[in-house]
Amino acid sequence: MKTVDATEPTRNPLGEFLGAAFAFALRQPEVIAAIREVTTSKPPELVSDGDRLLAKRELARKLGVSPSTVDRLTRDGLPIAAHVGDARRFDLAACRAWLAARGKKATKAPASARAVVDVSDVIEASGLKAAR
Repeated sequence: MKTVDATEPTRNPLGEFLGAAFAFALRQPEVIAAIREVTTSKPPELVSDGDRLLAKRELARKLGVSPSTVDRLTRDGLPIAAHVGDARRFDLAACRAWLAARGKKATKAPASARAVVDVSDVIEASGLKAAR
């Protein structure tokens, strides 16, 4: 059985190889130029809001409206970029363009589309008696 002296450093051939490879690469002018470019340039934005699709709540926050307003606008024709399961995803730029073309209009349902309920009919149908 071979004994190992704990005070003697163990040899790491892979580490020695990688160290030599890095030392060689760092002496190459094109590698030095690439490193300078990467370390001095501003990092690109990986995902901007214009490149990704937004959920309804995110879109509402970006547009400064409520999620229920986004629902009403969708019923009016607001473009949906994709469906992910039951959820809808929106392209912020397309939605802003649609809103600009649409102009300022109310998003509430017109009065004729709202249900009119007579409370006395509901009370009578339920068998309750109204307090007089």
